Amino acid sequence: MAVHEAPVYVPGFNKLFMGVLEQGYLPQLFVDLNQDPHALSKFESDPPVYAPNGGTCHGGLVYWGRAGGGNNSIGGTEQRPGVRVLDPTTNKTTTLLNNYFTFYFNGLDDLFVDSHGDIWFADPDYAWNGNRTDTTAQLHAQTYRFPSFPTGQLWVVEDSLGQPNGIAISPDAKNVYIWDTIAGSGTISPHYPNVHFMPYNQTAKQTVYRYDIVDADAAPALIQ
Repeated sequence: MAVHEAPVYVPGFNKLFMGVLEQGYLPQLFVDLNQDPHALSKFESDPPVYAPNGGTCHGGLVYWGRAGGGNNSIGGTEQRPGVRVLDPTTNKTTTLLNNYFTFYFNGLDDLFVDSHGDIWFADPDYAWNGNRTDTTAQLHAQTYRFPSFPTGQLWVVEDSLGQPNGIAISPDAKNVYIWDTIAGSGTISPHYPNVHFMPYNQTAKQTVYRYDIVDADAAPALIQ
């Protein structure tokens, strides 16, 4: 068991949550900074979240980008890639988003919540390559924005990168940064259901791109 990523600090509880991406493993990790000495502990939310690969804190809640997905073989619960929300007060989680017009996400990576409450997240293909989902990619690897108001309609905001991975917003909320990690990418095909690997091409893109946030018909969009 090892920390992969998705570190989320929750100020109200003074706790640091972290994601574990081991195959078929449901518990996650946290550090209670109120304790001295600090100790790394396991916890499992209700219902559990499989393979949170990105996370952030907003309004006292933990927003996770879940990369793992599969059938009932995972802890007796069906898990699909998407956005899950944890209430640290109750330890309860809810599914906020798990499909794009009925198509499963590939395996969410990083995400952030802007000052308006909109959720921006990257959805690369790595969940299949890492054998953390039983479904081959149904969607192009791309980046989305999920507005909190008024319609809640999901928008694709960037679809030109090979493997959109990390994503962040600038302190002044004028720019979005997305990391393309296409240098690491594997075979994804339903004709090869047992092929789960990710070769590395050192000459492929390993680039962070900066985009300007513009108001396109009152809905934030990205331009480069």
